[in-house]
Amino acid sequence: MKGVVIYIKVHPALRDFVLFTNNGSDLLIPKRNDLIWMAIKQQLVTKAESCTIKDTDSLIRIRMFDTHKHLYMQYPKKRGERSGVSGRSEDMHLVWVDTCHRCYLSERGNNVISRMLSKQFKHHFLTFMFTYLTANPKIEQKKVMLLYCEKFNISDSKITEEMLMKSWNRSQEKILWQKGILYTPIIF
Repeated sequence: MKGVVIYIKVHPALRDFVLFTNNGSDLLIPKRNDLIWMAIKQQLVTKAESCTIKDTDSLIRIRMFDTHKHLYMQYPKKRGERSGVSGRSEDMHLVWVDTCHRCYLSERGNNVISRMLSKQFKHHFLTFMFTYLTANPKIEQKKVMLLYCEKFNISDSKITEEMLMKSWNRSQEKILWQKGILYTPIIF
């Protein structure tokens, strides 16, 4: 299967989560109508920005499908020549252009997609906390957080207990859990 591979810089804890849930691979292959596929398609640009990748421990890859619509253009190697004057193929450049989607993710696009993935990761964590605490009311919240990190193979060096506790304390799920209101979480 061919396609464009997009590199996205994410939080290292999110990368650990992706590695665990994707059988050790950091390559995600979304279906054509998935939310992540549609969001990335909106953020792609035609020209790559010059950037250097310093921290490869926080990158994930997403493969986009080929669109099967391509345009081949020829133009002369020498400037100012009209195409087809000499008729020889060695005097011509052949350029392949993908007409249906762009192939690069800008810095802004990377931030948008990274933020979207982080929100989904946070939603997954809060749903895990809510359902586990609802099912086991006698267990401590800190133990559930450590269980979450252990279950999804998220290292302690990449996310701290304080970060998770802060996220849980600010969440609407905690308020519902404290009031004893049960709801059905929606997981994407």
